[in-house]
This record gives sequence, structure tokens and C-alpha cells, in this order.
Amino acid sequence: MPRSPEDPITTNAVNVAGFLNMLVAARDAGVGRFVYAASSSTHGDHPGLPKVEEVIGRPLSPYAVTKLVNEHDAEDFARAYGLESIGLRDFNLFGPRQDPNEVRDILSQVLEFWFFERFRGLTAKEIRAMLNLVTPIQKTKAYQSIFAEGEVKGKTEGKAESLKRLLVRRFGPLPVWAMQRIEAAPVAQLDAWGSTGSSMPRAWRN
Repeated sequence: MPRSPEDPITTNAVNVAGFLNMLVAARDAGVGRFVYAASSSTHGDHPGLPKVEEVIGRPLSPYAVTKLVNEHDAEDFARAYGLESIGLRDFNLFGPRQDPNEVRDILSQVLEFWFFERFRGLTAKEIRAMLNLVTPIQKTKAYQSIFAEGEVKGKTEGKAESLKRLLVRRFGPLPVWAMQRIEAAPVAQLDAWGSTGSSMPRAWRN
């Protein structure tokens, strides 16, 4: 994004023309769902917090303009060709005093929560059909981490109860499925959630 004011022509060529090429290729290949990286820059100069998906301001850079155009193009292809799309508006996950090595772990947790909330209640066969996966969903790390069945080892009831109290204080009552997942989590996962409790996503709230 910082480079876009210096070279807006390349930014537009890559992000607008390149994105349109991908949409056309997906349409021609008969793709059912197109998932792409949108950007939090789409919110522009709107001061509201927390950010709401439907509320955006004016873009503040050539890069932000291109990402907004991407969303409009994706919507147009959905209407014109039936190509369903999902744009994930990425936000920065770390600040100036945070160890960059932690970013991967934090991003992994965010994606895990999104995956769980997005596909909760679906069967493995339905998820595989939606994502057009080659690898059986049961063998992926995400599935094993979220939907793993069988005896849960290393569970510490004390830590689970402490985490639930922490989340209730910060976010209010938790949904039943979230409480059940906390109770079934291993110690390492409870520790990880506890260390990021102040930034738990809305999926944990009632």
C-alpha cells in the first residue's frame, strides 16, 4: 500500500486488471465460489469503531481505490454470471512493539475461528464440496484442530473455567457451543486463547 502513491499505474494494472483476469478465468472455468483477499483500506477515512462491513468511507490511497474496485467487480460478476465470491478484508494484526514472529500464530488463530464459525454445522462432505478440496477435509490440520473427535487429553478444568470467566467479563454471555469447545480444549490451546482474550472475535460472543 505505501508504494501505490509512487506508482499508481502499476498498482492499478496489478490489482484491477489482474483481478479482473482472475474473475474471467474463474467464470470460464466454471468455478462456483471465488475467495479473494480484500483489504481493510476499503474503510478509508470513515472514523467509526469498531469497523462494520457495510460502512466505508472514501479511499485514502490508489491501493485502497483498487481494492474497492475489486469488491464492485466481484459483485458485478455475481449478478451477471452467478459467480459467488467472498472477499476477506484483512487488517494488520500487530503493532510496533509486537514480535513479528508471533504474527503467524495469531493469524492461525483468527483463521481457525473464522473457519469454525463459517462451516459450523456442516458435514465434512458438504465442506469439501464447497471448497472443492483435493485433500480429504478430515486430514487437514484445520479440521483436526477444530472438529477433532475422541478423548481430549491434557484438559484442565481450572484453566477452562478461568478462561470462560475472562471472556464473559469482556464480551458477555458465551454461546453454548463456545463453552463446550473451551471445556474440551487441551491445556496449550487454553493458554493460547487466554493470552489473546482481549482480542477474541465476535464468534465467541452471544
